[in-house]
Amino acid sequence: MNYQEEYDLKRNNFVEKTKKYFDFLLSEYKYNNPIYNNYIQENGFITRDTFTYQGTESNIIISNSYHPVDYGFAITIVSSVKEEIIYYKLKEEQDVEQSYLTEAANFLKNYLKGKVSAWLCHQIELIRKVKKLS
Repeated sequence: MNYQEEYDLKRNNFVEKTKKYFDFLLSEYKYNNPIYNNYIQENGFITRDTFTYQGTESNIIISNSYHPVDYGFAITIVSSVKEEIIYYKLKEEQDVEQSYLTEAANFLKNYLKGKVSAWLCHQIELIRKVKKLS
């Protein structure tokens, strides 16, 4: 598989699996159908896919960036008071299948149920990185 084929497959997997795994936002939390956007450079290269789920008290933005200087996947909660990244996955840590999306969706479910704080989210990610280094 060449680079373009791998890139296209990664993007397609992200789009399809995001729709599938984050559907609970519509059924359980009554967010509106997501607004899908992508950012296309002048050369036609898509550098970011974004789904914005609009709710009554906050919006949830699920995005994945592919540009070499971007970080990768993020779940961001935006309210009238603040904007907070609660989960991320560096693009270097992603596989083509985008298998981390199941973990990300489960994390968001727990976060919305109040079982996980953003601080704990950050601590968990730090522990994962330390374990990978050792």
